[in-house]
Amino acid sequence: MRGCPHRHSLRQLRARLPRVAVVQRGLWFHLDSSLTSLVSPKDANLHAAKTHICETTPGVKSYSGYVNLPADPAEGRNYDVHIFFWFFEARKNPSKAPLSLWLQGGPGVPSIQAALGENGPCFVNDDSAGTRLNPWSWNNEVNMLYIDQPVQTGFSYDRLINGTIDETVLPYLVKPVSPSTPPLNSTHIPGVFPSQNTTSTANTTATAALAAWHFMQVWMKEFVSPISLLAVDLRSAARHRPSS
Repeated sequence: MRGCPHRHSLRQLRARLPRVAVVQRGLWFHLDSSLTSLVSPKDANLHAAKTHICETTPGVKSYSGYVNLPADPAEGRNYDVHIFFWFFEARKNPSKAPLSLWLQGGPGVPSIQAALGENGPCFVNDDSAGTRLNPWSWNNEVNMLYIDQPVQTGFSYDRLINGTIDETVLPYLVKPVSPSTPPLNSTHIPGVFPSQNTTSTANTTATAALAAWHFMQVWMKEFVSPISLLAVDLRSAARHRPSS
């Protein structure tokens, strides 16, 4: 990664996570099962359910859910983290296929848009009422894992609030529901959102990476352990800049 503008932050990350390999897009590496790792929180847990949309190929399984991590001030997290994922098994021999972890750009862009319209198993139809299979999906050959990170990106959240968005105003801003909230209509719509608290999300590369590391430790115990081959695929600025 010569010439990378994040070189200093990557050195800091390697110092804190000496066993993590920092890889460029599409670079595959073998996982050494003899390596030690950080200890993930004992009360971290995973909730998931089988999904039946997008990947509709007969016999191919998919799951979505959350990995939940408690606050840990020692790691720069004074807030709980609930990381959303969507996992699609490979269409060919999933038990032996490699795993590809997809991180969308930004940072702060949900990975779901890739799953539903780029390299994922399906495309959303023009009427938005259904999907059709993507014959060129990456999960033709590999198990695909999409996550929304850092926390407060996409469906990932610290804590939930009821709010509204005015779709006629850009950028979209979530406003908490209050007695003064204007009437709802087709462009002023309600929803459930992350807290919008700017201090309750990762503001350094290392903080974001630690949460992602813990996510993978919990997730892989449930889904694809043991695994011998992993790819980390980054879109655009999927790496995180340190705060100033």
